[in-house]
Amino acid sequence: MENTQEQITQACLCELQRMVIRQANQIEDLKMEMTQLAEELSAVKDQLGKVAGEITAKVAALEAAIAAAGVVNANVEAALADVKTAAQLLDDMNPDPVV
Repeated sequence: MENTQEQITQACLCELQRMVIRQANQIEDLKMEMTQLAEELSAVKDQLGKVAGEITAKVAALEAAIAAAGVVNANVEAALADVKTAAQLLDDMNPDPVV
């Protein structure tokens, strides 16, 4: 009877050890997935920063061209306001660092 009890205890311990190993492997997989996700998010943030700079430059060029033309049409003013709003929405997706 004592031998049977020892066998049951050993079987339980072996199963617990397998479970711990499985969980450790799952945790390691999650860590790798999180690292990859962080890298991808960083790349998107960098791309958004680049795009924001390009859009800001284009808006400034449009404003300069409109000012140089001297004649401003209400449709042009509305279109420029729409472009500035769109640029701001993109900028808001990439928050400025808090200093």
